[in-house]
Amino acid sequence: DAPLADLSTEFYSTLYSDNRYRTGDKVTKKVEDLESVSVIFEDGIEDSSAANAAFEVGKSLASGISLSKDIVNAPHNVLNSETLANVARQIAEESGGTISCKVLGKEECEARGMGAYLGVARGSETEPQFIHLTYTPKSGTASKKLGVVGKGLLFDTGGYNIKTQ
Repeated sequence: DAPLADLSTEFYSTLYSDNRYRTGDKVTKKVEDLESVSVIFEDGIEDSSAANAAFEVGKSLASGISLSKDIVNAPHNVLNSETLANVARQIAEESGGTISCKVLGKEECEARGMGAYLGVARGSETEPQFIHLTYTPKSGTASKKLGVVGKGLLFDTGGYNIKTQ
């Protein structure tokens, strides 16, 4: 049911609109109070519970995509290391136990000898937060291990030139 999950992901992704910093006529609502969605198949469907599950997978993926857009689009005076750490904690809390979150503060990073990381973090107004999210499948057994490492500069580095002349 991957095509149905893809359809669901795309459908819910098109409903995304970031109105956090908009007011008045600039607020865009692509749909209000959506309660249900019906998909009609030309030849019917054999397993409606599998179709509903696939649709929910797509809806969850779209929700994750929207959260990612919210994070990326947040200005640096709103999204800092502390608010990003709170988002990571929220993700873990809402995962139903499949994601755990550990956040290391400045002192813990110093104790681990993370000097290069702390050196970059000195440019920020907020304390560094080293975020470690771990996914564990519901079965409890991972078929393979995958590490994703990234960094986020959550302060104005002066890299953009928006002057017109």
